[in-house]
Amino acid sequence: MLGVVDQRPYRRFQGEMSGFVGAIAVSADRKLAAAGGRDNIVRVWEVETGRQVGRFPGQPAAIRGLIFAPAGQHLFAGYDGARSIRLWDLVTGNLEGEYAIVDGLTSRLAISRDGKTLVAGSKTGAVLVWDAKAPGKAALEFRRHKGPVTAVALGPDGKQLVSAGQDGKVLLWETGKDNPVTLAEMPWPVPDVSVSADGRYVAYINTHLTGTVYILRVPGKGG
Repeated sequence: MLGVVDQRPYRRFQGEMSGFVGAIAVSADRKLAAAGGRDNIVRVWEVETGRQVGRFPGQPAAIRGLIFAPAGQHLFAGYDGARSIRLWDLVTGNLEGEYAIVDGLTSRLAISRDGKTLVAGSKTGAVLVWDAKAPGKAALEFRRHKGPVTAVALGPDGKQLVSAGQDGKVLLWETGKDNPVTLAEMPWPVPDVSVSADGRYVAYINTHLTGTVYILRVPGKGG
């Protein structure tokens, strides 16, 4: 973790971590950090002390996505190609629920600020939307990508969703409606996407070796 002002490491979380780290997350109150990778273990630390406070071994595959519930007491974990997202209680260490992805997870995870909506993408091009309080089958499923969905992100009010895929498309959705607007269509896969804190801009990167970050204004958002 880097300091915002001087870019120096604020805290190093080391120890038993081994191999590639595939996902990291920090809680909304900045008190906890989580990470996981190809050793199929999710670990959680206190940011201030660096003390490990949670360890969840034996996960079904390499860790693809991690995200804290806004209250900070629960952690969603997604696994590369796995058929479910798991919800862990960080206080008890118990598995609280699983969110089904029949054709396998391929994206990071996104959750709305109010903690009500969970979003992920699958390897067959589906954008999946759950009521975060209701594990099981997704409440909504939209298929507008040709091939795996690589990234999803929610706007600050949870009303807009952005997805990206190996088909090179960046799509803007009204959450809950199958009516996306194409923001970009690249000749190569788009591995990650993000929405600004005010919801006015979308940023995405490409896999072409140009080192380029693209920033777009969201249609309908004032300047």
